[in-house]
Amino acid sequence: MGARPAITVDKASVEIHGDTVGQYKHVIPDHGRAIFPMFCSKCGTNLGSTLERFPNVQVINIGTLDNPDDVEVTIEMFSDEALSCVAHKLSHTVYHRHRLNEDGTAANPKIID
Repeated sequence: MGARPAITVDKASVEIHGDTVGQYKHVIPDHGRAIFPMFCSKCGTNLGSTLERFPNVQVINIGTLDNPDDVEVTIEMFSDEALSCVAHKLSHTVYHRHRLNEDGTAANPKIID
């Protein structure tokens, strides 16, 4: 699974419907928790996912939005997976991986200079 620009929102605020939305379970070997990618059953486009670790979160891939520029991004995660040419805004909070450590404590954000 490659990294894709995505946003996370409260799952209760999202309605995904239609008979063409498929989903499967993928268990991450590093920690054994599942991610549930969603895709268009007709064309295979990845729409986003839900997460076992955060059941109240819906991940939406930016490319599925009609107007992605309307989304204000303030937190970036998994910066270690970004291409080396990606620049982060000084106003953003950036994390190397996730914003939570495996034990549930808050991770330290990356220092942008």
